[in-house]
Amino acid sequence: MGSAPVLIVGAGVAGLTAARCLARRQQPFRVLERQTPGLAFDRGLGIWGRSQVALRKLGLAYLLDCPERVARIPAAAYRSHDGQWLSQCTDTPHNRQRVCTLRQSDLLTALEAELPDGSVQRGVDVVAVTQHSTGVKLSLKDGTSMDGVAVLGADGVNSTVRRLAFPGDMAPLDTGYVSNGGLLL
Repeated sequence: MGSAPVLIVGAGVAGLTAARCLARRQQPFRVLERQTPGLAFDRGLGIWGRSQVALRKLGLAYLLDCPERVARIPAAAYRSHDGQWLSQCTDTPHNRQRVCTLRQSDLLTALEAELPDGSVQRGVDVVAVTQHSTGVKLSLKDGTSMDGVAVLGADGVNSTVRRLAFPGDMAPLDTGYVSNGGLLL
């Protein structure tokens, strides 16, 4: 891909997992995160079987196998504290696998641990995405810009990158379908 970095917007699980994969392949990258340290809230994450395989391949088996950090629960249905259904799945052999539950902070810390120093920048707000002949340019709120070979919008369900890259009538339509992706580990 050349020496221009892949620009990853979002330092959550998806962004840091992508960064870790790129780092293992020695592809230059930068992770840009709008939040500064200490602003994110912590929560438990249900890690399904396929994600567990990917995390193991990224060298995080120690985290998944630590009984002090992991709660294994049946993958069937989840309710909120007030009893409302959050999600349910059908009783199929594929869905009978066990879910590994980790603290989000533990997973994020582990994903970032092997990344090169300075590759994750916090407090960075992207205000424009522009495609050009050799890649993409991100304009930042502080008036600077950053060029890359590609941009990966890993900035959540209300993605700023998606909104900026596909303005107005060009915005992608939410079909309600789930997309499956692959990682080159």
